[in-house]
Amino acid sequence: MRSLRDTFLHFLADNLTDVPVHNIRRDKNDPGAGTPQNNAVNVEFLDTQPSTQIGRCVVCIDIINDNELDAVDWAESVFNVLGAAFMTPQLDYTDPANPVRTGTNLYWSREGVKFIPIPSDFYYRLSARLTVYFH
Repeated sequence: MRSLRDTFLHFLADNLTDVPVHNIRRDKNDPGAGTPQNNAVNVEFLDTQPSTQIGRCVVCIDIINDNELDAVDWAESVFNVLGAAFMTPQLDYTDPANPVRTGTNLYWSREGVKFIPIPSDFYYRLSARLTVYFH
């Protein structure tokens, strides 16, 4: 499951070159890691269901920006990255400098990327939940 998370994060970060990608995670050595960042694409892994055949993971993608138009542009960029390809090879990032193919893939539905606005008085936020499948 760790390679699923690492692969998806790298896929987004490598293809969104001008947009910061932040992984929302719990880390006792970095308490701020669990907080969504402003002016970033925040990615959080929610409901993971491993399987011997096809597993699935629900991924929450939150775009938070001070500027509404920048957030909309970033949502379009995320949509374009996830819509251009519907799969990516799953990699093991145990050695981040030398990722190794696991022999499996991650894939998702192009139609599954739907952003909805989340009201806030402090920033503009768009949120999408995407189901990523793996085997």
